[in-house]
Amino acid sequence: MLVFILHQNPQKVQALDEETRIPAGVSLSRFKLISQPAFSEAYNGFGERVPLHLILIRDEQLKDWTMGSISREATVLESTWVYGLSQDWILEMVLPVVSMKQSSSLELKNGAPSNSEWNTILQNLQSETVSGLGDIRLKAGYEMGASTKWFVRGGFKLTLPSGSSGTPRGVYAFSAGEKITDAGLFLHINWYPFVRGLRNGIRFSQSSAMEGERETLSGEKHSYLKGNRLEFQYQWSYERSDFFYGFEIHHLKQLESQLDGGANDQGYLDQGLLEIGWGNLNQLEEKPLDLPWQIRLGHRRPLRGERQFIAPVWQLEAQIYF
Repeated sequence: MLVFILHQNPQKVQALDEETRIPAGVSLSRFKLISQPAFSEAYNGFGERVPLHLILIRDEQLKDWTMGSISREATVLESTWVYGLSQDWILEMVLPVVSMKQSSSLELKNGAPSNSEWNTILQNLQSETVSGLGDIRLKAGYEMGASTKWFVRGGFKLTLPSGSSGTPRGVYAFSAGEKITDAGLFLHINWYPFVRGLRNGIRFSQSSAMEGERETLSGEKHSYLKGNRLEFQYQWSYERSDFFYGFEIHHLKQLESQLDGGANDQGYLDQGLLEIGWGNLNQLEEKPLDLPWQIRLGHRRPLRGERQFIAPVWQLEAQIYF
């Protein structure tokens, strides 16, 4: 089984990702083109929309003396391989190739005090482009139970520090990879009500990082421990007469990271996703098909948050099984 996906969305946010059962000995390959348009706003610690540089810069005095703006954008090509190791276990590997661009006009206002640390911070936030291999993600999933109306999978996930392009600085790093090892657990619950074509899903995940070393924006190296992350997703989808309709609510909870003391990056982000699609995938429930396929158009929008980026996204996805 081979799946090709053309997909536009932010680097670390997925489309409506439905759990798929894979028989033992069967492989699934997926390719995603992910585009994050330029954004220049974020939610501050009070949930207000502010210019992006106000959460990137921690020095409160420097914020007052800074003028200009900064924006970021990214394009990612992901290759995913999933293998049915046995009737109950699957293995998954994701290899991302990342291209990122930062555009900055930040500078000190006239009359600003002379401060070499401030100059270094603004220099490290200057316009820059990075590209290369991102952090490789691995996952092992176990089928905990299934019937004709429900399906549960849980397991482990691991992110390897394989991204080598760019130097991550601060807690909102601009680089192809985070250069830290990250491990976590996940649980996916899917059920199918007594309405043909209707599907619901709940997904929970938790991620924790190993302690490493990172530069601050001022160029000083310190021990770095990324805060734990908790995620919850509710998904609803309905397929009828070759049409697909999907909806998702995604909640991210970020605990505080440690970099030269508390990094003050604790917060949350709520997002909503709407998708419509067209294709013949739902006919697989009735008969085998020579070329199952589906095209989806979706829009993901941040709804509210604290200390998180604001990046609404349009996404286009095409799936072909053969």
